[in-house]
Amino acid sequence: MKFTPAIGQRIAEAIKKVAPKAKCPLCQTEKFTLANAFFLFPVQNELPQKSFVIGGPGMPCVAITCTTCGNTFFLNIFSLGLTDLLEPEPESKGGEID
Repeated sequence: MKFTPAIGQRIAEAIKKVAPKAKCPLCQTEKFTLANAFFLFPVQNELPQKSFVIGGPGMPCVAITCTTCGNTFFLNIFSLGLTDLLEPEPESKGGEID
């Protein structure tokens, strides 16, 4: 799913529902900006020995950043109730000619 202004608005509304009085724990500011991107943190059941594993399951998130101090928070898309954002986009099919 591509991050669009409409998706950003949905995310902002979801954040306001779950955290209507959000305040930065570092500077006490109540103003945040939403990063216009998705973040996927890899999830592993064990730490690999001397190697790095690419791919596999992940935790999808969005990020907000305090406008004063820059403290950044990652919020899980599942916890925000936005699991539909993870559904595959419908494939574009060519138009039919009658």
